[in-house]
Amino acid sequence: MQFSAFTPYGNSYRLDLTTSTANAQITLQPGQSPQQVWIINTGANAAFVELSWGSAAAAVAPTVGTPANGAPIPAANNFPVVLTIPGQLPGTPATLFLSGITAASTTTIYFMVGDGH
Repeated sequence: MQFSAFTPYGNSYRLDLTTSTANAQITLQPGQSPQQVWIINTGANAAFVELSWGSAAAAVAPTVGTPANGAPIPAANNFPVVLTIPGQLPGTPATLFLSGITAASTTTIYFMVGDGH
């Protein structure tokens, strides 16, 4: 597997997360088709995120015995977590959303889209 440096596309975003789902619509510039999203969690609690096209999908924090659709982002991580953006289904609006939640208390995540690791 070959790795390439992360090349950001456009803006950085911030979400202040609680135990209720929050989301952000990611604005893509014409002609951009990013493959990854780069995420840093600066807070003291883990975050769980979900990427979706067309409308915001609820991020859910898993509990013991109950799996959920949120990808974990460790608390106070000094290195970004890089997730691959899911493919866009035909007929789905070209609007990308990132939703996030915590299992307890609050945390802040920063993220941006681009290509590379």
